[in-house]
Amino acid sequence: ILRVTGVQTCALPISAMLALADSVDKVVQTGKDEIAASREAAEKLSEGLEDGLQAWLKGEVLQLEVKLRQFEPKLNKAAMTSSRFRELAAKKDFAEVNAFEKEAIAIIKHHAKAKSLDSDALFAAVGSDDKVTLKEFTAFFKTAERPEAPEGAPELTDEALSRVFAGLDDEEEGSLSKDKFLLVAKTYMKVVHESVITEGVSISDSKTLRRLDVGEVVEVLEGPTKPDDVEVMRVKAKTLKDEVVGWITTSGNQGTVFLEDGGNVYKIVQQTLMTDDFELDAAPKEGRKSMARKLMP
Repeated sequence: ILRVTGVQTCALPISAMLALADSVDKVVQTGKDEIAASREAAEKLSEGLEDGLQAWLKGEVLQLEVKLRQFEPKLNKAAMTSSRFRELAAKKDFAEVNAFEKEAIAIIKHHAKAKSLDSDALFAAVGSDDKVTLKEFTAFFKTAERPEAPEGAPELTDEALSRVFAGLDDEEEGSLSKDKFLLVAKTYMKVVHESVITEGVSISDSKTLRRLDVGEVVEVLEGPTKPDDVEVMRVKAKTLKDEVVGWITTSGNQGTVFLEDGGNVYKIVQQTLMTDDFELDAAPKEGRKSMARKLMP
């Protein structure tokens, strides 16, 4: 493991990386156990010895101790290296799952757009009984409408989808609730040019509900759709500011862009705390260490 370089690490499967770290940890623990056993055995040797032999034995034990102490830094170094190796495996796992998740979400959203599905219809296409199981989640991608895959896009195998599902199922319930699934599948857009939200899809015959300010975020419910009276694309959306539901033009016939994807990414603007439970003082879940830590701007 001490000779594994960064380039070689990237080529190893995560399972192989963890297996290698496990083997090193086992050797390190065996070494520590044998050092402890050697010291214990050396102490017992002096029991019942004549005084004349005690001085000789003390010198022999001292030499043994010197040799044992030479091993301890090497074992500690190997343990630290194994720990860093596990961190590399965790980072690689996160990067892989993140890439798989982005691809999966892109397919879910493309399918909804291609089939003109609202939230309820999209959920019905994936899950049942107000939840999505791993089997249903995996089966959906076998028939889903897919966008043109960009170069280098990861392949969503059943194993990859299983890892995505496990990441979304952070409470380890074995399924995704309807709310949790739709939270992932929602499409948000940000107002980048002053516009209006109207009651109907038609621009000329629809009542204006209100003006939209630059920077506002809306949740797309349906579309994009081209109305009959003008050559533009429109989406049915809900404003997050006051939950007004109506139709908005995404881009005008002169090329002006009114809405663009975004608005669902948050950043830390003031120091806060991240915990593994909603309650700040909740005890860690069984078998888990507390992940509470500070998040800096």
